[in-house]
Amino acid sequence: MARQEDRREATRGALIAAARACFADDTGQVTSTQTILDRAGVSKGALYHHFPGKSDLMAAVFEQVGRETLARANAAIGNAATARERLERVILAWLKEVARPEPRRILLELGPQELGWEKARAIEQMIAVAALRQLIEQAVREGEARCQDAALAATIINAAVGELAVTVKGPGGDTAMHSAAPMIRAMIDALLPPAA
Repeated sequence: MARQEDRREATRGALIAAARACFADDTGQVTSTQTILDRAGVSKGALYHHFPGKSDLMAAVFEQVGRETLARANAAIGNAATARERLERVILAWLKEVARPEPRRILLELGPQELGWEKARAIEQMIAVAALRQLIEQAVREGEARCQDAALAATIINAAVGELAVTVKGPGGDTAMHSAAPMIRAMIDALLPPAA
């Protein structure tokens, strides 16, 4: 039984890896299901056993890349002394991460386009907004900030940072990235005023 479960997980992993590579390589073309199957070396039946459709496979890739990108951003922030500093640093580190081709393509371009706004947003809520909310709640617990609604503050910060990420990848992105740190600090200060 364990071997069958291992095979299932291996097939699912192969499908996600193949789709991820195809989606990241795909520059403007819509990746066909057959291209993903050929790259993964599995049958159409195997795909539909694990994912009801290509959109569900895209959602799995979007979630995987989202979690990895956030993990890399967290690893890059070093030893920030306070939750408030960690919040600021993780946002800046995430912006650098999504400037890389694969995360940019999957998280900022193809993912939202293929999944639609509601599904992409639901995954963002589960990953990015949850992480931001945790840092905000920690800052409040540690007496560094006041906030009546951590979930709403996290959602606003996530939306602003997402828009900034799209700007950073476009024309004038270097200037936007250079200006990002003080603007992010000002946004955090406005949404999370220091505790009295």
